[in-house]
Amino acid sequence: MIIRRAELNEYPQVIEFYHSISDSMKGSPFRPTWRRGIYPVIDDLIGNLFIAKDEYEGIIGAVLVNDRQGSGYENGAWQRNTDHVAVIHLLAVSQKHQHEGWARALLDAVRNSMIGVADTIRLDTLENNIPAKRLYEGFGFHSCGDIDVEYEGVGVKKFTLYEYLI
Repeated sequence: MIIRRAELNEYPQVIEFYHSISDSMKGSPFRPTWRRGIYPVIDDLIGNLFIAKDEYEGIIGAVLVNDRQGSGYENGAWQRNTDHVAVIHLLAVSQKHQHEGWARALLDAVRNSMIGVADTIRLDTLENNIPAKRLYEGFGFHSCGDIDVEYEGVGVKKFTLYEYLI
């Protein structure tokens, strides 16, 4: 298995990967708030899209990084006030390959790609997503407060903001 930047022709496969993640987590308290046909869609994949790929199974993980800070980020208790911000979106690993280090490897790819480009990496996760919080805190991200975000078709959800200083 390898981690690399996705090619444009792979974006439809990445969208299907995200849909399969959301579908496989129905009933889970940690299910992403993604909605088929609403988010994510190909137009959302602006930035650096990294994939973990297995030659037999295809895409088993993905993460997007860009400079798009979400609604409510202006209320974060950020450690560093800077305009050079990278933001992680859509980090996911297939259930079959969870607990094998792929999420951490995808975070490593993002961090390495942002050295010299950004001063900080930010992200958010559902407030009740304890496994994600453990991953981010174990990687060195610091909690920077909670925010309420309203998503179309989902309603208001509480998210925890995180920041990693480069």
